[in-house]
Amino acid sequence: MTPFRFTRATAFLMLLLLAACATDTQWVKSGTAPAQMFNDLADCRNWATIQAEKEYAIDRQSLRDTPIDSQRDLYRERMMAFEATKRRNALIERCMGERGYQKARPK
Repeated sequence: MTPFRFTRATAFLMLLLLAACATDTQWVKSGTAPAQMFNDLADCRNWATIQAEKEYAIDRQSLRDTPIDSQRDLYRERMMAFEATKRRNALIERCMGERGYQKARPK
């Protein structure tokens, strides 16, 4: 049995999954059934994740092209993952807005 390796890519995916689960944003669009909203949200999440992963990969490559400093690199890696999660969330909001949805006010 191969032992599990915790890689940077694994850490990024875990952060994205946590961000997806942590969101309590509700979206509304007049005349739209809940099932359609969930489908649209899933499409937007998928698209946003792909875009954020592309940017994250570019950032990680730039990190590899610099001299190694393990403490600084770990910090930069965590910040890049954090920024990628923020970017993903912003892209989801943009996508849903372009589809005519608005954030619902908390009750």
